[in-house]
Amino acid sequence: MVQILSAVASLSYPRCSSLGPQARDEWLNDIVGSAYYVAPEVLHRSYGTEADMWSIGVIAYILLCGSRTFWARKESGIFRAVLKVDPQLR
Repeated sequence: MVQILSAVASLSYPRCSSLGPQARDEWLNDIVGSAYYVAPEVLHRSYGTEADMWSIGVIAYILLCGSRTFWARKESGIFRAVLKVDPQLR
């Protein structure tokens, strides 16, 4: 999982001013999204486009491996698991 997230995090994509606040390098602070795909930065309420890259990495992992990256019976357990992960992004 860490290798997939690392590879996706190293990608870059063009920005457009019409895409909203993230395209203008503004930081967002609302907790949004599905628990299985949420980035740790979103849970810390300070995130930008990096959170989108995290979610893409999680989706790629699920598609390639056929299983979820984080699992818990309740949403709060998933959030705890996401906050515990320490990917080595190089």
